[in-house]
Amino acid sequence: MMELSEDFLKILIMCITVIVILGIFLIFNTYNIVVINKQKQREAALLGDLFLSAECIIEHDNNGPIKGLFSEKSLDNLDDLCIDYPNGRFTVSTPQKEWTFVLGPYGSSSAIFNVALRLTTGEVVPAQLEVNV
Repeated sequence: MMELSEDFLKILIMCITVIVILGIFLIFNTYNIVVINKQKQREAALLGDLFLSAECIIEHDNNGPIKGLFSEKSLDNLDDLCIDYPNGRFTVSTPQKEWTFVLGPYGSSSAIFNVALRLTTGEVVPAQLEVNV
C-alpha cells in the first residue's frame, strides 16, 4: 500500500480548512441577509398598520374611526400626511385611481393590505394599500 507523503497531508489539511472557513462565511452571510430582509418586511407591515388607522384619511362613524376604510375625499384633499415617520411610501389604489404619499427615502421591501375606499358618491369599493420601506 502506498503511503501518503507528509507534504500531501499538509496540502490536504489546508484545503479542508479553507473549504470549512468558506462554508462558515457563506452560511453567516446568507443568514445576515435573510434577517435584514425580514426586519424590513416587518417594518413595512407595522408602518402599513399605522397608515390603516391614520385619523386624517380613514372614515369615522358614531362609534369612532373605522380602521381600513379610507375616504376618497380625504385622500384627494390631503396636504400633509398625519403620520410622523422618517421614510416610506404609501400607495392606495383602485382600478380607476391611485394615490401615492412619500414620507422619505424608501426601498423595495413592501407589505400589501386589502382595504376599502368610500368614494365621494358614498359607494364603498375594494382598494389596495402598498407600503414600501
